[in-house]
Amino acid sequence: MWSKYFSPAELLISATAAERGIANMPTWQQLHTLHMFCVCCLDEVRTLAGRAVIVTSGYRCPQLNRAVGGVDDSHHQCWGGYAAADITLGNKDSNCWLFEKIAASNIPFVQLICEDGGRWLHISWHPFRCDREVIRR
Repeated sequence: MWSKYFSPAELLISATAAERGIANMPTWQQLHTLHMFCVCCLDEVRTLAGRAVIVTSGYRCPQLNRAVGGVDDSHHQCWGGYAAADITLGNKDSNCWLFEKIAASNIPFVQLICEDGGRWLHISWHPFRCDREVIRR
């Protein structure tokens, strides 16, 4: 098992990459970072939620990141030890609830963003940083 609750495919699959023929494949080092992100952060989020957490965007190679309008230094690209995922419980109310639970928890993260009033949450992680920056947009 890759992590307690998540598979590599959940962090790699992208409809945009499939539609545009983009090979969204991380290096072995990036894959290891994604694995540690799941074990140290996303598994904890799933336990806190008490139900399935859907990853809507995980790893993005630079070409995919550009295609979806991501910022140049996006943590989704798994550079410098960072990893990120956009997640949802399926609706704004549940996402806002989860946002508050994560913000009040001891889960290690660099950034936690409640995007577009709760349409989705963005969470990023690094093995040596725990900035716990909490943002509502």
